Amino acid sequence: MDPSGTGEKQERDELAESLNDLFTNLSAMVKGELQGTNNLRELLEKMNLRVAEEYKSFGDVASGQRVFVEQLKSKSGSFDEYIQQIDAIEQQVTEFKAEVLALLRSPTRRLKIWVIPPEEANTMSGRQRMVTGIENNPSRVDGSRG
Repeated sequence: MDPSGTGEKQERDELAESLNDLFTNLSAMVKGELQGTNNLRELLEKMNLRVAEEYKSFGDVASGQRVFVEQLKSKSGSFDEYIQQIDAIEQQVTEFKAEVLALLRSPTRRLKIWVIPPEEANTMSGRQRMVTGIENNPSRVDGSRG
């Protein structure tokens, strides 16, 4: 062995240098991991801000759609009266068709058409107005008013 202890000192210096390199490399690795994690966190934060902006615009659109739907509901409510009138007319037309078919199938199959005076027409119901003029009606066979 070396009496001056230089061999041992050299081994210690190599060991210290190796340990220093190890800790330096370990520190660089930890810094790299932390930097990568920090970059991911920043990316996630930016993505969250972008998504928040998108959802805010979706909220504005949804709010506008809700107002539009409520306006449509109020407008469609005014059509209910007309829809009821149309339904009533459809019912009258169906009844009228049934009566016409019954008349066409009746033994007499001949209809007379004549003018009803306005004062008499005003007292008749809609169905009576449609069905007047049947030859089987003795008061109307000759077209008289009485």
